[in-house]
Amino acid sequence: MKRKFKISSIIKIGLPILLISLLLFGCSEDVTPSLYEKVNDSAPTPVISDISPKVGLGGITEFTITGQNFSDVLDENVVYFGATPGTVLNASETQLVVLAPNVIQDSIAVKLNTLAAEFSNAIIIDLKSAVREPYDFADFEQPYAITADNAGNVYLSFVSDNKGQGIKKLTPDGELLDFAPKGGETFYFGLQYGPGGKLYGVRGVRALFVVEENTPPATYAVFESGTSMFDLDFDQDHNIWTAGKGGKIFRVPANPTGTSDWKSFDFEPEVSAVKVYNGYLYLAAKKDLLQLIYRMQIISADSLGSPEVYFAFSANYPMTVTVNAITFTSDGQLLIGTNDLNPIKYVNTDGTFGDLYDGVLNPEMINFSWGMGNELFVTRARFSGNGIETTQTILAVNMQKKGAPQYGRE
Repeated sequence: MKRKFKISSIIKIGLPILLISLLLFGCSEDVTPSLYEKVNDSAPTPVISDISPKVGLGGITEFTITGQNFSDVLDENVVYFGATPGTVLNASETQLVVLAPNVIQDSIAVKLNTLAAEFSNAIIIDLKSAVREPYDFADFEQPYAITADNAGNVYLSFVSDNKGQGIKKLTPDGELLDFAPKGGETFYFGLQYGPGGKLYGVRGVRALFVVEENTPPATYAVFESGTSMFDLDFDQDHNIWTAGKGGKIFRVPANPTGTSDWKSFDFEPEVSAVKVYNGYLYLAAKKDLLQLIYRMQIISADSLGSPEVYFAFSANYPMTVTVNAITFTSDGQLLIGTNDLNPIKYVNTDGTFGDLYDGVLNPEMINFSWGMGNELFVTRARFSGNGIETTQTILAVNMQKKGAPQYGRE
């Protein structure tokens, strides 16, 4: 027996189903377009008229892009360097400021799009590396203290198979040559190129050493019992300033005739790095577990001003971050070498500070020396952790500016 349905029953059943279907169909549509889809055919395509500079450093240089039809909403602009997006820092309809990604490539195409438009035209630039490795050390070879001369040579305290090998000279062409044979040291903690082409070094004992080419090191000065020297630097009169453990700073003239020629100054904190800049002696030192950058005015060879805290390092970085090296740029920016994941810190003359070349450099930095141009030579120690594995080597970091005067090698 066939069942009979009334039209009114069909309507009662079918109408709700129809309404539900329409609602479901409407909700299934993606109302949020992809960033890479053109959703408005009338939106003007962005046009790049210029990029400045034309050559920059990957991961470091901020490029200014001028043109038209950009978005003044920061996140609506996507700028590609090849296939890798940069970071848009500032945006208007006619200008973007973009941090380049950490990509190294000549003749790389830069183009952009916005939320509602096609890709722009492309302009070609070059992205260079901010860091180079001037010599390929083997895993069993380790450079330690470094210093440079005015011809572009780098002198390094060298260890191979855990044995000291004396001082080597690394030429601008990348040749590693013998400079001076080993003495009593395994390696030097600090080296400075001085007058007459001599090197001066300290190695964690209570003495200062002089090294001449093809000659074993000789003791230059012996200091008070209970002290040990970790770093040194020259002032403009070629006095050597050195410090470390033992509560003393020592000043040694350029040509001493005996131990009576050096002078000591009381300074309790333990010193890890020494630098002379603009009439002041700067010391990276630890006191009561706190790391600070002190400075003392050099009034004369026999007189230092009272120590003052120039930068309270441990107040701004974790206690686990150690200071190994300090230096200055030509415009007075303090650079601090550390064991942090971003290993070089900077302190500007106005007291602002931060990480240099964030994400580009790997730890740990243990020694600095300026080259002739814009390069800062750095000894990077072996590091393992946080997914990073590095060997001990020398790096040349393009600082995009010169270093402060390097007294003793004029």
